[in-house]
Amino acid sequence: MSIKTPSENRVSTAPAAPVSMNETGGKKRSPAAHIFDDMRQKIAEVFPNEDEEAWSWTSEDYSENSIGRTEPTYEQWYSEKFVGSDEFSQLFTKRMYMVWDELQKDSFKANDKELWDHQKALFAWTALNICTGNREEMAKLLIRSPYGSGKSLVTGLITRAFRDAQLELLHLDNVSPQELPTGAQIFVKKEHMAQNANGDQFSILQPPYNVERTDINQYWRDMNARYGEAFSSVFPQPKKAADPFYAIFREGEDEASATVDQRIATYLSTSERTVEDTKTQKMLKEFKDLAEGKIVFLPDVENNIVPQPAQEREEANGNVRFKGDSAHALQHLDDYYIATSHKSLALDQSAYRTVPDEDEPAQFALVYGAALTRQYDRIRKDLQALAKRCKALFIDEAGRLNPYTIGDSVAQHSGALPIEIGVTGYDKGVEGWTRSPTISEEKMIELGLMKPIAYIGIGDAENPPSPGTEEAWKSYEEAHFEDYDTAKKLGIPQPHQKDTVICAKGDNVHEYAKRIQLAHAERNIPVEVFVYHADAKDRKSSVLNAFKAPKTDASSKRILVATNTLIAEAHTIPNAEVYDVVDPITQYMMDQLRGRLGHVRNLKGTDEEKENARTVIRELFLHKGKDPYVRVIAKKFGFSEDLPDENASWPPLKNMIGLATYIADGAKSVFGDVRAIMDAPRVWRRKKKIQGGVAEKVGTPLTHTNPHALSIANKRAEQQIRRLQKRAENEEKEAKKVEKMLLSPEKKTGESSQEITQKIRIEEAAANNNTAGFKPTNAIPGSEEKLIVIAYRERMRLPLYHPDDRKDYELLSEDSSLHDENIDDYLDEEDFPEIDL
Repeated sequence: MSIKTPSENRVSTAPAAPVSMNETGGKKRSPAAHIFDDMRQKIAEVFPNEDEEAWSWTSEDYSENSIGRTEPTYEQWYSEKFVGSDEFSQLFTKRMYMVWDELQKDSFKANDKELWDHQKALFAWTALNICTGNREEMAKLLIRSPYGSGKSLVTGLITRAFRDAQLELLHLDNVSPQELPTGAQIFVKKEHMAQNANGDQFSILQPPYNVERTDINQYWRDMNARYGEAFSSVFPQPKKAADPFYAIFREGEDEASATVDQRIATYLSTSERTVEDTKTQKMLKEFKDLAEGKIVFLPDVENNIVPQPAQEREEANGNVRFKGDSAHALQHLDDYYIATSHKSLALDQSAYRTVPDEDEPAQFALVYGAALTRQYDRIRKDLQALAKRCKALFIDEAGRLNPYTIGDSVAQHSGALPIEIGVTGYDKGVEGWTRSPTISEEKMIELGLMKPIAYIGIGDAENPPSPGTEEAWKSYEEAHFEDYDTAKKLGIPQPHQKDTVICAKGDNVHEYAKRIQLAHAERNIPVEVFVYHADAKDRKSSVLNAFKAPKTDASSKRILVATNTLIAEAHTIPNAEVYDVVDPITQYMMDQLRGRLGHVRNLKGTDEEKENARTVIRELFLHKGKDPYVRVIAKKFGFSEDLPDENASWPPLKNMIGLATYIADGAKSVFGDVRAIMDAPRVWRRKKKIQGGVAEKVGTPLTHTNPHALSIANKRAEQQIRRLQKRAENEEKEAKKVEKMLLSPEKKTGESSQEITQKIRIEEAAANNNTAGFKPTNAIPGSEEKLIVIAYRERMRLPLYHPDDRKDYELLSEDSSLHDENIDDYLDEEDFPEIDL
């Protein structure tokens, strides 16, 4: 199933002649000056000079820094920036001007998309800052824009200008391919690499056109997991590269190549195996569907792999162009080879290589991770050859990175730091970058780039349950299916009718997925539930892409139950319009989630429907929880007076992003139904202390109904037990060392070192009025209960063993006298977070 390369030659062509940057004199201005005026005007429209928020950045030490504004005139920019720069930066800039001119003539469309104003402005800002005015100083530009706002398309257009600069040198200046300056795109996250380079991904939810041995080995393991010996007896596990099993998944090179049926028949005939019984026939039918790409395997809510219908995709054969936004301008041609760090990323996998080719050198690279940033002599050989000529790096998610570190390994091969252009939705404040202005969320709503984000608080604001309890689940289940009058009056769908992401702690994800599936079944509501968890392993991206795959009118509602740490780092999820946060999550992750959620475009419907449309964050109030996120947002957007730290309320579905939209919503009578939200943590704790104190936990621990969730909990408990056993062993070793150091204290005092330690700890406890906690326990030696008691005594600096502790090992029974009735007093959440006694 390889991509077939057409036989005709495919070569690059010369770009249009570059724009003249010199002034002609007199009243007539040069074409470049007119282009400068257009770009400068667009920057001013989107990022007005007086918008201090847009033109500032916060460093790692939290100091505020102003960003220099773009030069006001072409003449000033030309003399200060362009003239003193190196020749390649000048050429690159000319090509940026030309791309702008071409975009204007094409109504600002690229990769079948119409550019938003902020994308035009960011491209224009980049064009005016590639030249630094110092030929020894290469630009290090950081393009900043919120998550999901289309930064990748800006990268793609900049890459287009770079490619045009290369082709100008190749065709107009007759520079040899072996001396042509090269460039590379670096992706920090593998999912982003596939999405931004190859376009919309449904991962394995598509026919496996390009199947490597690792893929086929996984298919074998999946089938073996489903059918066991019934499969492995017919298709033994392949061990060598030449195993005929691999041929079942691979098409021949000619058009008359054998079908999957024929390949399976050949395999069975060669191995002298037959398939007769009904169960094996069913297995064989599923295996055939898998090899033909009709089905794929995804984990269900219990982490069992199950077949799913494959999503069709556009025929890949003959592609010469990448379709992702950041790489859409790159073409794999006979005289323009594109290197990739992964074979799966190559358009023509038959031409994929990892060694340099002097006759056909790579001119651009698409790489993941540290492929070009690791220690210079450990870079792959073909990428080393590209690095020797590298003039520009384009970096995804660059806000956390140091530009000098990124370019160092390339510089050691080429002899000079390259131009670096990074994009980011999160600017950590690392020094070394020249930063772009950034569009505010207020401006994005004004420009129609994102829907307002509404907030709903879930549960009892005064007496919330602890996370991971039955009470927490019950609160969420009731809220999940709630109908809101506000939604009806606004004419928008109820939250429970929309595709939803449930963000939970890793240990609770599978349990919530099982329960939400059953809750929908009880109400006869069709739903597809996906689980985005580390246990999905290599299928994580497949699960995510299955959730966001295109839908039809007949498609069911989809729910993705996701580990909060994973989903916060995921790529955009355009179909999710509700995020339900049911477990504690950091503010950084909440901001990440809000970025994913907020950029669901609202381009359809009447003006009133567009105005009322909103996406939703629902947050479950939790015992000992953080400040409700809506109050954090209120402080950020300037309406914190409406949400005091104590006795505050919030109308469900009211917008919380953007002061102007918040005020506009406030004028609507539909938001009359207000509900209490939790007090700020310090106020909440103060009230609880007055009422008698803050309990450690509130609620009954969640009972696991999902076998996979139960196995996770058991593993965690076993890990905690082993950890405490190790701690007890270390304590015993320490006691023996003390005994040696005391030089046989039995002979001097008649007491063992353990007894001496006991006495010392009893004296310490008495001095601290803590002897009440040192009581004998009825817990059986070696049991979970005994370990909990020992852990408690260790924390309280009490002797580890009481003379009257239980010493027999009788089997546990229903007799409560075999257990320690005070065990709850000893249990510490940090030591045993998963043990349910």
